[in-house]
Amino acid sequence: MTWVVWITAVIAYGFAVMQRTSLGVMGLTAAAHFNAPASVVATFMVLQLAVYAVLQIPAGITVDRLGSRVVITAGSIVMTVGQVVMALTGSAGGAVLARVLVGCGDAFIFGAAIRLVPAWFPPKQTPLVTQLTGLLGQFGQVISAVGLVAMVNSSGWRSTYLLAAGGAAVAAALAFLLIRDAPPGVEPERTDGNVTQLPHQVAEVISHPSTRLAFWAHMSSNFAGIVFSLMWGMPYLTHAEGRSTATASTLMTV
Repeated sequence: MTWVVWITAVIAYGFAVMQRTSLGVMGLTAAAHFNAPASVVATFMVLQLAVYAVLQIPAGITVDRLGSRVVITAGSIVMTVGQVVMALTGSAGGAVLARVLVGCGDAFIFGAAIRLVPAWFPPKQTPLVTQLTGLLGQFGQVISAVGLVAMVNSSGWRSTYLLAAGGAAVAAALAFLLIRDAPPGVEPERTDGNVTQLPHQVAEVISHPSTRLAFWAHMSSNFAGIVFSLMWGMPYLTHAEGRSTATASTLMTV
């Protein structure tokens, strides 16, 4: 049951990463669909990531109060709705709404998945399983860069995003059916913390040296890769360098 719960959480996170990266890898296709320059399409992504960042603390509070099963299920459903909106809209305003919904749902998934690890695994395995959760989830980006890009060229915009929405719906169903917040016989941990204490708690976390180390490590090493993979990579490879879509997808995967 431990592995069933964890693998289900990883699958849900992988689908979340697929939704997160599904617009950036479309590049010029998205620009043509919305009749907007690539810079505007990139703005959709910036807005999505801003929503994702702003909601991290509310997401953590929600996971503490409701548990991972409810939060992963609900977050996946919100992303499903967002991708359906993206499939059906042809306007920039609809795309903004769609990416806000995707960013909102995405914000809740990873933290909820990570919270399951110490509940189901012994302490000596927790660091390794935590890292594996993040790494394996990135296969969702491979699905975007290869599968969705190939599909949008062969089947069109609407079918591609409806399929992406279907992936999020599958993640919601699996999470609801298979994830449990704690092993049988163990009471799931719930925290109804006082919100008024939140600023003090955040300040305490920020003041810890490991938090600052993590922040600057992510900021310095992750920034360029994220900008390339989520916004400018596919347009640059196909338009500026003249690579084929298949070659660009392979390079993005590597």
